[in-house]
This record gives sequence, structure tokens and C-alpha cells, in this order.
Amino acid sequence: VGWTIGASVAFSIARRYGLPLVIRLVGERRAVDFRDRVPRTNLFASVILLRMLVPVDLLSYALGLFTDMSWRSYVVATALGVAPFGFYFAYAGTLPLWYQFLAVAIALVFATVIALRYFRRAK
Repeated sequence: VGWTIGASVAFSIARRYGLPLVIRLVGERRAVDFRDRVPRTNLFASVILLRMLVPVDLLSYALGLFTDMSWRSYVVATALGVAPFGFYFAYAGTLPLWYQFLAVAIALVFATVIALRYFRRAK
């Protein structure tokens, strides 16, 4: 919930105050670099996938600035994208170390397969 709220605040800041404030927060170079990497198609699914791979506020700022995604859709996609990691981090500490490593390896393979399939199809 905290990740989703934080990301939503960053998204809202970008929408409300625009590029000048975001440049002060993250730097002009980083903001411009992300502008060119923001997905243009399948935005909802892209946000879910990107949240699994890139859980940083810079992504929230970029999506707030450079997309026309609604706030509600953004919040839902973000919550869906961060939920697997939230669940893992909340309960993985109770597992034996070997299971923790195995779970991370499986998650990385799973995320890689999904990302490759998604981005190949998007081209």
C-alpha cells in the first residue's frame, strides 16, 4: 500500500506541477531520458510490467508527465505491479534461506519470460 501511495503522489506531482518541478526533483537528463522510454501502446499492461521491473519514483514522474493515463488506471496498474513484491517481502523472511533464493530465481525467470513475450509482441 505504501509503494502505491508513494508512486501515486509522484504521479500526481508530475501532473499538477509539470516538467519544471520534476526536473528539479530528478534532473533534466533523467527526465528527458525517460520521456523517450515511456510506452505508447498497451499502457495499462506496460505499467504493471514496469512496476515489477522498475519500482522507482522516476517512472511515476515520467508516466505523470508523458502519458494521458488516468490517475485511477495508474493507481490500479501500480497496485497490481507492486503486489507480488509486497507479498514476497512480507512473507519471505519466514522461509528458510534456500526457499528464499529459489523464490527469487523463479520470480526473475518468470518476469524475464513475461517481459520478453510482451515486448516482442508490442513491436
